[in-house]
Amino acid sequence: MKVFRAGRQPFGPGGYERGDGRRAGCGEARPADLIVLAASLAVFAGCAVAASDGRVGPAERAVFHAVNGLPGWLYRPMLAAQYLGVLAVPLAVAAFALVWRRWRLAAALVLVVPLKLVLERVAKQLA
Repeated sequence: MKVFRAGRQPFGPGGYERGDGRRAGCGEARPADLIVLAASLAVFAGCAVAASDGRVGPAERAVFHAVNGLPGWLYRPMLAAQYLGVLAVPLAVAAFALVWRRWRLAAALVLVVPLKLVLERVAKQLA
């Protein structure tokens, strides 16, 4: 037995009708989305400012040398793990999001892969 929220009528599989015939939440900007966007841009701007002078601290330098000092035979397995995490995992999670009818999440995850590749090339050209 499905339990519906008070004052709303069921609208298709898993949704609710608002009263004007439209499904609640579809195509509407939510304040939480704007807050997440603003916070993400603030973190990005802070990181960009911190990295803009080109100086590297001792902790960062130690991690860099520790990772780059690993044996050469680990290069291919680590590269495969990196590609799997960056290219395959978002698409797999998008498939689950589609099953759960989280359309916006699925679309965002599918767009992450080509946008990552394009922005990566742009960044390399700027460097």
